Amino acid sequence: MWKLAQAVVAASLMVSAVGQAAEVCSSGSELTKVRSVAMKVLTDTKGMSLYTFDKDTLGASNCTDQCAVAWPPVLVTDVAGVVAPYSVIERVEGSKQLAINGLPLYTFFQDKIPGDIAGDNLHGVWHLVKIPN
Repeated sequence: MWKLAQAVVAASLMVSAVGQAAEVCSSGSELTKVRSVAMKVLTDTKGMSLYTFDKDTLGASNCTDQCAVAWPPVLVTDVAGVVAPYSVIERVEGSKQLAINGLPLYTFFQDKIPGDIAGDNLHGVWHLVKIPN
């Protein structure tokens, strides 16, 4: 079970319900778009969605240079309050990055407002950190 209250305090993260447009038949061949809460995702304190990268390994980030420009790592300065399932890894340049279950966390430069999820499944290797409903 996710210890969200601890995560918010310890890692300054929060859960965001993301609405996705879904098309449903309203009558005959007409379609109506409705918004529904399809999932909950982990976000930073600004409400920006957080992602993991399939090319990372446990405890190590493989997203550097231009990758880290497009996918800014979630950096931390105060590691004292970070509790499981969160941890902190050291990036190659020495900064500290927040991880979940050993996997480094990132935001995505094309997500402009809280709730955006433009990076989900991008190139089949970037994934939202989803939280069970």
